[in-house]
Amino acid sequence: MRDRVRIRVEGCVARAGDYELPAGSTVADVLEAAGGIRDQPPIVPTGNIILRGGPGASSIGIRKTLNFKIAPTAPAQEEVRDNDVIIVQVDGIGLVKSFAGDGSS
Repeated sequence: MRDRVRIRVEGCVARAGDYELPAGSTVADVLEAAGGIRDQPPIVPTGNIILRGGPGASSIGIRKTLNFKIAPTAPAQEEVRDNDVIIVQVDGIGLVKSFAGDGSS
């Protein structure tokens, strides 16, 4: 077993990128390393955290989906695997509304 795991973090976080953490780290640990979830309009999270990959770098399917708004402790309970990609989903509807404006010109 490896003593470190490599994780990629994307989406609605302060610092997206690649991270290396101790084996046994949780999704919450990875999000903390990435500076936390970004929650400032117009970039706001939906609440969904998607875990892709895992053992075997060619595995790109969705392994698990967590929703921290429905189950706030779920990220602390889910252990990450080497080569996981964690995506904190962005609320695309909020982005569209913020760029479209209110229609008054």
